[in-house]
Amino acid sequence: MTSHQFRHYLNTLAQAGGLSQLEIAKWSGRRDVSQNAAYDHTSAEDMLQRFRATVGDPQKMFGPLATAPMRALIARDEFAILSVPTAHTTDVGYCIHDYTMSPCTLHRDCFHCSELVCVKGDAVRTELLRQRLHEARTLRDKALVDSSGGSLGADRWLVHHMSTVERMEQLCAILSDPNTPNGALVQLSPPKEPVNEDESRQISAQKMKLASSRRVGGK
Repeated sequence: MTSHQFRHYLNTLAQAGGLSQLEIAKWSGRRDVSQNAAYDHTSAEDMLQRFRATVGDPQKMFGPLATAPMRALIARDEFAILSVPTAHTTDVGYCIHDYTMSPCTLHRDCFHCSELVCVKGDAVRTELLRQRLHEARTLRDKALVDSSGGSLGADRWLVHHMSTVERMEQLCAILSDPNTPNGALVQLSPPKEPVNEDESRQISAQKMKLASSRRVGGK
């Protein structure tokens, strides 16, 4: 074993211990947090056990699974195994959907899925989430323009993009909150069913806002 292998080992321990990517990069003397990935040898089984260990612990998990075991009629560990049968890496976090039971029913619309789990302190994925949020806002604004122009079907796309932006903003707010401890797992509740009366009023308000901004810009 070489001295550099100890560096890999210590970095893997830091990852398993819940240190943030920024803390690991600083401790290791790196310029970029993305370099942490080469030293992270955390196995898929390790991540799965970590997810299961946080189920039912509101101090380490935020979302439906944080309190669900309190209402379950089986032991917490059994509930955790049933609720988190697996964990797959995604670009912004982890997917805990069991693909041996059924395919993805949302066609990779991860932000409307309650099986998406993000980790506080993962700087690379959090930055990618912010980029995706910027893209989602651009798509929402384009859909708003098309909807205001009377394009057929644009209202449906506007509802979808408005919901996507709202859920991504919720995720970013929780992951950026200093009260959320590093290493905490964040899971959003299932989204509400579209389209209801409130969303229709929200769309109308957005259209009025756009029309108002155009009048101001025209002046």
